[in-house]
Amino acid sequence: MIPLPRSRRFTLLAGLAALGAVLFVPFLQASAPGQLSTGFAVAFVGVATGVAALATWFGLAWADGAGLPMPLLRAFETRTAAPRMGRPIGWAVRGGAAFGIAGIAALRIAHIPGGSGSLPVKIGSALFAAVTLESVLHLAIMSGVVRATGRIWAGIAAATVAFILFHLSTLGGQPASVVALATIANGLGGLLFGLLYARHGFESLVVAHLIAHAITVGFA
Repeated sequence: MIPLPRSRRFTLLAGLAALGAVLFVPFLQASAPGQLSTGFAVAFVGVATGVAALATWFGLAWADGAGLPMPLLRAFETRTAAPRMGRPIGWAVRGGAAFGIAGIAALRIAHIPGGSGSLPVKIGSALFAAVTLESVLHLAIMSGVVRATGRIWAGIAAATVAFILFHLSTLGGQPASVVALATIANGLGGLLFGLLYARHGFESLVVAHLIAHAITVGFA
């Protein structure tokens, strides 16, 4: 496809990524053994935003080059009428809700307590997962692999592996059974989000991940 400019999409996604990083700080604080320093909070937001912004800038170009869908974002970029997204968003809502409920079940099977913090704090952390994190895992990694190989499933597989490894990095000291369950659950999540991106657009992935995270973290 003809390359599109990226500035409007980049500004929107990078801004949301920065907001997601800011909203994640209270979630980190709720789980921390002591008071987080201002320096740590500023550094976390700065690094997370910087990484997400870099991934977004290149990921948008790779997505355009690979022809991966993002109908609402491209309409926003070109200032054209947005297409109807009722069915794709419906799939995203249903898929995200199903995965969120499955996530609660997995945590209870593994006897892992839900995150600390109030419900608004937990739900607020969803923007970090759905935009700040996904700008790296699917927008950059999946788009880049599809652009390089021309194969959708190669990109989905690469992003799924990255999705699994990111979540396993938060499970230090857990028994092998918990690691195995987390691998399976997050593998399914990576596949779900990748398929939504490939078939319906990056916007559908964001909606699904936002809902899944809010349900699992908010109500586990």
